[in-house]
Amino acid sequence: MNQAKIQCTQTQQTLFQILLQDPQSHEALYLKAKEFEDMGIDVEIDIPTIGESLILSLGANQEDLKRYRDSEEFECSQHDD
Repeated sequence: MNQAKIQCTQTQQTLFQILLQDPQSHEALYLKAKEFEDMGIDVEIDIPTIGESLILSLGANQEDLKRYRDSEEFECSQHDD
């Protein structure tokens, strides 16, 4: 399942999580992020990519997810020239 979260950019603490099931859940995520920003909290939204969603649905753990993200970053860095 696709679970998105809102994190404080300073502390990396997760402030809010939601299961992305439909357009309304996406809207709720962005509205909640705006609420935090209106309170003066700088936040970032973390939504799994298609690839991340796939490997998580196949049973990947957090270590596998980190390796996947690292490989994506490496691949992208090879094309930055």
